[in-house]
Amino acid sequence: MDQLNLIFIILLVVSVLLSVECNSTRQRRTRNVREGAIRLVGGRNSYEGNVEIFHLGIWGTICDDEWDIKEANIVCRILGMGNATTATHNGEFGRGRRKIWMDNLYCEGHEKRLQDCRFDGWGVNDCSSSEAAGVACESKNKTKFQSLISKTPATVRPKLELHKEKNIEVRLMGGRYQTEGRVEVKIGKGDWGLICGDGWSLLEANVICQQLEKGYGNAAVQSSFFGGSHEKIVISGIKCTGREANISECTYESFGSNVVCPGREDSIAGVICANELPDLVPDEVEIERSAYLEDRQLLFLQCAMEENCLASEAYKLDKNDYGE
Repeated sequence: MDQLNLIFIILLVVSVLLSVECNSTRQRRTRNVREGAIRLVGGRNSYEGNVEIFHLGIWGTICDDEWDIKEANIVCRILGMGNATTATHNGEFGRGRRKIWMDNLYCEGHEKRLQDCRFDGWGVNDCSSSEAAGVACESKNKTKFQSLISKTPATVRPKLELHKEKNIEVRLMGGRYQTEGRVEVKIGKGDWGLICGDGWSLLEANVICQQLEKGYGNAAVQSSFFGGSHEKIVISGIKCTGREANISECTYESFGSNVVCPGREDSIAGVICANELPDLVPDEVEIERSAYLEDRQLLFLQCAMEENCLASEAYKLDKNDYGE
């Protein structure tokens, strides 16, 4: 028994020492890395790769939801390169890290840091490591580097081509009314199937509603709210500009019987249509971008304090601030 206890103590000490050494090595590697730094990994050269950002001493992946050329241009500019030639999705340069720092990143294009853009919050995401965002940048002499599938290492996920299919039938199922439901599509002579909800937006919903002559897209659903959890996904990565006459004019990344739908398991594309263009629907992106806080003295209030129209902190008045 004493020998077993001694062996256990020795193993415990060794594991602690190894852990300390690993942490020390990690700290030495990241000691000179600044908060918010970015880098490209997995590419064939220094001008391309998945984008990683440094936060709280840890490198993490950026999810590809809402990732486009605006965000890619900011990354290339921060790294001192030319413009971005491509904004890549679905871990084109290999699977990302398990730690995903950013999701639904939205930039206007003038930001100097990625953290200045809108996103869901550090570490808040519904993505998997296969949804890593990446870029391909121009060199300073404007040489373009494109991903070549024939030269892609076996460990790197091959690039997904964008396709168009001329013969796609569309219908809405599972809704309470004829103007809503999950979107089901039939490609050619195949069976009816679903569209992956990952990346599904109001642009795609608007095309569906107009194609079915049900007005305009009022909401883009990305869940199993309208059922379909046991149905198969036949299209993934669909992208529309919103001006297409029908869904067959949009592009998509994969289709068929072996389609992978990243993100949540119940991510099913659905729509809610409206007879009138929903231009009065609150746009949370625009609200976050344009709203601001302004310091005002209480004497400018347009409601009585007895109505409790302010936060409780506002009633803790500092007399010096108001000249009383």
